[in-house]
Amino acid sequence: MTARVGRTQVGIAEWARRARASRAIEMATADALGRAVATTDDIAVRLALVGRARAHAWRATQWELVIPLLHDVSVADDVVVDDAAVVDAFTRVRDADVAELINHDTMLTHALVGAWQQWLSEASTVADAPYMHVIRRVVADANMSTNAGASA
Repeated sequence: MTARVGRTQVGIAEWARRARASRAIEMATADALGRAVATTDDIAVRLALVGRARAHAWRATQWELVIPLLHDVSVADDVVVDDAAVVDAFTRVRDADVAELINHDTMLTHALVGAWQQWLSEASTVADAPYMHVIRRVVADANMSTNAGASA
């Protein structure tokens, strides 16, 4: 039996970058959705925006739990998102008016879920277990949030 099961295939610095990027994009999206609440008088739209903002904020807190404190490894302060679909969808959310915001948020959430599921496939069962646990929680929440939004 090899010791490879207990080693991360991704690396701690890369997990730190991924977790920081996920937290940042989730918080920025929560902020964009929250700011849009005051721009509409439609109660159903307001409730949908608040629910989605809350979901993004909750997922950001989940990512924050696994951002490692790296004392001997340099991690850039810039948040880098290297998934083109996520970047494109986030740009659309950030620039959308309230009429388009929920649809663009759904696209962003699907892009994030796709990226996170890719990360899950790259993770090592033992060494990356905390990240795998967070990915499973945030993917489940994202799927519930977008399904609830579709039925509203």
